[in-house]
Amino acid sequence: MANSELVLMSGGQMKMVAYEEGIRLAGLDRTKIDLIAEEADSWINDQPYGLAEGFRGADNRMIQGVIDHPKATLILAIENTVIEVEPPS
Repeated sequence: MANSELVLMSGGQMKMVAYEEGIRLAGLDRTKIDLIAEEADSWINDQPYGLAEGFRGADNRMIQGVIDHPKATLILAIENTVIEVEPPS
């Protein structure tokens, strides 16, 4: 049986660590996964601000992943973003 193809729509080091940790936490057998990292533009600001912009960037990466890898078992997209939170009172 062929390995599952897991496509990561960003090759940044911090994101690669997150992907690997996700695979481990999900209990997946890493030896049965072909991991493909592909740089994909998020088509948003270099430093996104707010959840809406962060989700839009991840969605854009995901769309590119579906176009580039239509037969992938799983496609993951992560986008960094800055959000404001109220300090605890």
